[in-house]
Amino acid sequence: MRIIKRNEAKGQLKVRVDSMDDLWYLHQALQPGTIVGAHTFRKLEAKEDQVRADSQPRVRVYLRITVFSTEFHPFTDVLRVRGTVLEGPPEISGHHTFNVDVGTVLDLEFSEDSTEVISLLEDAQRNARGTMALAVSMDDETADLFRLRDYGMERIGTVRTQGRGKWTGKEGSWDSYYREISDLVSLNLGEDMLLIISGPGFFKESLAKLLRNEGVIDGPRMHVLQSSSAGPGGIREALGKGGSVSKTLEGLRFIQENELLEEFMERIGKGRGATYGLEEVRKALSMGAVEVLLISERLFREGPGKVLMGDALGTGSRTMVTSTSHELGDMLDKMGGAGALLRFEV
Repeated sequence: MRIIKRNEAKGQLKVRVDSMDDLWYLHQALQPGTIVGAHTFRKLEAKEDQVRADSQPRVRVYLRITVFSTEFHPFTDVLRVRGTVLEGPPEISGHHTFNVDVGTVLDLEFSEDSTEVISLLEDAQRNARGTMALAVSMDDETADLFRLRDYGMERIGTVRTQGRGKWTGKEGSWDSYYREISDLVSLNLGEDMLLIISGPGFFKESLAKLLRNEGVIDGPRMHVLQSSSAGPGGIREALGKGGSVSKTLEGLRFIQENELLEEFMERIGKGRGATYGLEEVRKALSMGAVEVLLISERLFREGPGKVLMGDALGTGSRTMVTSTSHELGDMLDKMGGAGALLRFEV
């Protein structure tokens, strides 16, 4: 995301959506009452003497709406912003929906208390990098391919061994299995992207050998990592001990988020160094005891999370709005949506 213009005193921003990851940030930021302006296409309202209103052409106009709802599903390429028309040509009134995608420029006007929302959008600008890597997680039955996005892992394909029989140990036994995975990787791998292959057993090494021999990817951009299982959990496990590749990818928000949530859950399990729940976290913040504040995206959108985040920013605590698109983020949400890593016990 690029912040083109800002007036923090009035809570105003002009932003451009540069990646699909930006849509997740905007979904958190655009709350009911936010004013959004953008160019869009809209049919002008028919005059009384016109019989067929549906024959009216769609024209490009600039509208400002007062938001009443947003719709976004993780890893989709459109954010729908619905609202009541506040400003535009006199022929247009009622409701309108902006379909926000990559390249859209928006004029945003928040309420007076917009510090936390602007801070979140500044995160989007700092983290702007697009897809940095693909990850294959595989075993002897299934291979899943994921894009590593800023706020999570997007599953983009699955290859199964069904119908191929069991592994025989002979060279070429599962050529078609590896070939399908190779074709899926070739289709989705960008020129500068890394490729992580993880999983148990020797299957990942066999795939890596094929990809090198076929020239799909050069050696330095491919990292083969061990994990005890396949699937998203296996990728998180592998990246947690991935050495140099983890360092390369540590700027991805979901990796930072995953590390913080793992540390939080570990401390909760030990019964020290962390707390959760709205009231408990609020108490810890009032005492200056919070080192890192974790807020689920649901709690942030509903309002109480913004209040906690404002208190945390005032005490110098680090903050993280967590996605519920993965297991640990969903667990935090079910624990009340608020958690904290503590500087000292409360």
